[in-house]
Amino acid sequence: MVQAEPVHNDLQPFIELHILHIVVLFHSVLSS
Repeated sequence: MVQAEPVHNDLQPFIELHILHIVVLFHSVLSS
């Protein structure tokens, strides 16, 4: 069942990285 949705499994780390980048940017703006 894990191989049933390879696209979803491949997008998960990408979305996590994007959220992390947004959080870091937001934190930088708040710090400024």
